[in-house]
Amino acid sequence: MLKFVTLTATLALLAVPAFAQSDTTASTAPAAKPTRAATGMMRYDANKDGTVDRTEWNAGQQARFKELDKNGDGKISLQEFSPGGANDRREAAWTPTRTAP
Repeated sequence: MLKFVTLTATLALLAVPAFAQSDTTASTAPAAKPTRAATGMMRYDANKDGTVDRTEWNAGQQARFKELDKNGDGKISLQEFSPGGANDRREAAWTPTRTAP
């Protein structure tokens, strides 16, 4: 009888870890990374093949030009390119530390 109890207890102890890990696939699977918007020149990759060919580049540049050309005259002025006057602010902030002799 003692052998039967010992054997039953041993089998029960060996089975406990198997029940503790009931769903290992959910805990070991890596979390999906959130998708980010393409930046830089890869935003022109229209077919999402990881490269930008000449056609995609030209189309992207034309779209960017149209976006910057606010008045549609086919030219980009400094005001259209930098409406806040970023270039003017940088130039105004620059003061020479010494004067030429």
